Formats: sequence, C-alpha cells, structure tokens
Amino acid sequence: MNKETSTFLLQRFRPKLLSSIYLSAKYNCVVDPSATIFFPSKVKLGKSTVIRKATLIAKTSKSKGIVIGENSLIDDYVILHSRGDSITLGDHVHINPFCVIDGHGNVKIGNNVGLASHVRLVTNHVIPPSNELIRNQPITKKGIKIGDDVWVGTGVTIVDGVSIGDGCIIGAGSVVLNDTPAYTISAGVPSKIIRKRQ
Repeated sequence: MNKETSTFLLQRFRPKLLSSIYLSAKYNCVVDPSATIFFPSKVKLGKSTVIRKATLIAKTSKSKGIVIGENSLIDDYVILHSRGDSITLGDHVHINPFCVIDGHGNVKIGNNVGLASHVRLVTNHVIPPSNELIRNQPITKKGIKIGDDVWVGTGVTIVDGVSIGDGCIIGAGSVVLNDTPAYTISAGVPSKIIRKRQ
C-alpha cells in the first residue's frame, strides 16, 4: 500500500473507528466501526446496546443529544438526527433497518419498543395560504412521544406532535396524525383505532 492510499484510508476511516472505540469502551456496548457518529460527546449509550451501520447526528447545544438505554439495537442504515434537540430511547428498544428519527421538538421512546423497517418519525410544516411559498414556512417542533411496550409496523410515518400510549400496535403503512390511546391497535391513512388490546 502506497503512502497516498494509506493517508486517504486513515483520513476517511479513522474518525469512525475512534468514535466506535470511544463509545464502546465508555459505555460497555458495541458500536460497529462502520457506524457514523457525529458529535459523539453528545451521545450516551446504555450497557449492552448495539449500534450497527447506522448514522447518529447528535448536534445540539443542550446537555444531551441522543440517549439510548440498555440492551437496545440500532440496526443498519438507521438515521437518528437530533437537529438541535434530543432523542431519548429507553431500554430494550429495537430499531430495524432504514428507520429515520428526526429530533425536532424532542423525541422520547419508552422501554420495550420495536420499530419495524422504514418507520419515520418526522417534523411537519405549517400549511401556508395559497399566496405564500410552502418552502418558506416554518416546521413544527412539538415533539413525539412513544410509550412502553409499543410495536410500530413497517413503513409507518408518525408526524410531529403525536403521542402514542403504552401497549399500542400501529399497523404497517399507517400515517399517524393524532394521539393514540394506550393499548389500542391502529392502522390506515390516516390511522384509526381498529380495536383495543384485551
């Protein structure tokens, strides 16, 4: 390997490797060297948590950017972006591949929660009058809360301001625009309560 190649590889991969080693050692967890961690000092991980080939962007002026509890799994190609606020995940949280969590307004997810692949927790735009450009409108920052023991199916979108109660199940492909009471099963676009869990 020539000097130019070795220099390139060091510049390209050393930050990822150092972040991986730093977080793994500090919190007694496993951070894959292929994970991309921006602002690792603003990331806190629980014991035995695993971060695979995910991207964590913890840019915030606050004391905490991204906090993940114990025995959790952040799978490949997940993006957690605090966007100046915070993302807090409880213990035993499993986030499957290709999920996106946007932290505007703060996102809080409880314990024993599963997000299937391609789930999105996103901000929303203020809807302007027709004589104003949509792109010039601000986004909402109310935050998203998901309780304990919740399962969110594949391809679900949960918009800013929504609270999902404990024990809920959200069916695949749903768009959740309103709060979901505890121990209910919801599905559809927009999602509606189908029945309660017995």
